[in-house]
Amino acid sequence: MLVVAAVALAVETLGATTFICTDKTGTLTRNEMTVVRVWTPVGEVAVSGSGYAVEGTAIGPDAALAALPALADTAARCSPDARVVVRAGRPQPVGDPMEVALHVLAAKAGVATAPQPTARHAFDPRRRRSSTVDHDGVHVTGAPDSVLPLCRAVPADAHEAVDALSRRGLRVLAVAHRASPRRADLDSATAAESDLDLLGLVALQDPPRPDVADAITACRQAGGHRHRDDHRRPPRDRGRDRPGGRPRTAGHPPC
Repeated sequence: MLVVAAVALAVETLGATTFICTDKTGTLTRNEMTVVRVWTPVGEVAVSGSGYAVEGTAIGPDAALAALPALADTAARCSPDARVVVRAGRPQPVGDPMEVALHVLAAKAGVATAPQPTARHAFDPRRRRSSTVDHDGVHVTGAPDSVLPLCRAVPADAHEAVDALSRRGLRVLAVAHRASPRRADLDSATAAESDLDLLGLVALQDPPRPDVADAITACRQAGGHRHRDDHRRPPRDRGRDRPGGRPRTAGHPPC
């Protein structure tokens, strides 16, 4: 028998449970997306810090650190509505948590607030990317397999970096840019998102809630099976969608 409980207290009426389907974001995790790694064609950078606090450091080769501000700037420009506000002494996200995390990365990289775009091509599940156009050019972020084919030159190790970051359970975004915007870029996403230069990859994580480990241990000791209905894809595709994109897997009911 399959039971979908919309109210947590309803679970108490079950005599036994052998299989638990649960959402991940905000349920098992804190819903605090944080950039922890940045890959560039000239090296990789580790980014410290937690949540939406702008305090943090970047550690990596000099060349990669020099490339970080341009990448972070482009990533932040793709989400002009996202920002961090301080309420009751704590930083709080305004907008999509993943997009806010990109603004936090830009702040850590010392990038000033981006100007409002002249045109914006919002994310949609078919393109799996978003872009903005301003006087500095075209700025694109999205799933690596949707962005990399649009770039003029992709380093041989870029795909390996995507796989390596995805295998660590990180959500991976590709960041690309093209200078010298064209008139057609304002009206067409297809025109704007072409002839791009790959700036790098951004890897994000959403830390687990403090009590999750104990809850899962208790579940396993009781004989239950936990099923996380999220990102069930091959390594190259895992962790690339925006929050909410959870395709079904054959053999398991949707949760």
